[in-house]
Amino acid sequence: MNARPCRRFRRPENNMKTGNVSSYYPGYRSKHMIRRRGFTLIEAVVSLAIVAVVLTTLFQGQRNLARRTQVDLPTVDWYLMLHELENPDHHFVVDHISDEGGLTPGKAVHLVNTVTGKQYLLTYYHILHRIGLRHYGGGEINLMQGVRQFHVADDLTLTMTTDKGIHFQAQLLLPDRRTMVDEEATRNDPAFGD
Repeated sequence: MNARPCRRFRRPENNMKTGNVSSYYPGYRSKHMIRRRGFTLIEAVVSLAIVAVVLTTLFQGQRNLARRTQVDLPTVDWYLMLHELENPDHHFVVDHISDEGGLTPGKAVHLVNTVTGKQYLLTYYHILHRIGLRHYGGGEINLMQGVRQFHVADDLTLTMTTDKGIHFQAQLLLPDRRTMVDEEATRNDPAFGD
């Protein structure tokens, strides 16, 4: 019978001469073993830990952004409306205040552009819940929506409450024709004569 040698354990005949000890001990790794490409267990654990920290940070950042209170949109609209009305490029002057324009209770402000002479009406539409600036010749600018109450006092104090219950109040800083003194009229007035 021809017995074939075992492949698992070789005979130690020539191995001692070459210095290869791995054939004597199957679990032993020699210095000359071929390194395989890939990650070690430690590298895999460290990379998973880094990924976990990054994902946790991103998740917390998203939650913080969602919780952060941003400037309420009616507040921005209120200040934009005041800025638009008080813009010196429009040359607005208050002509008079009246009870027209769909106000319940409140007043509409009649504005005049001193350069062009065009007349405008700042009014509150209570059915539509909005404030608009309307030109008498046609055309309208919607200044603010979602308004529950609006009132203009005689001293040009604008008071407004939004549909969400936010209350705003400011004085309109525009020249007022009602209080302007006409210098020509006072010169020719006999009560102020020489």
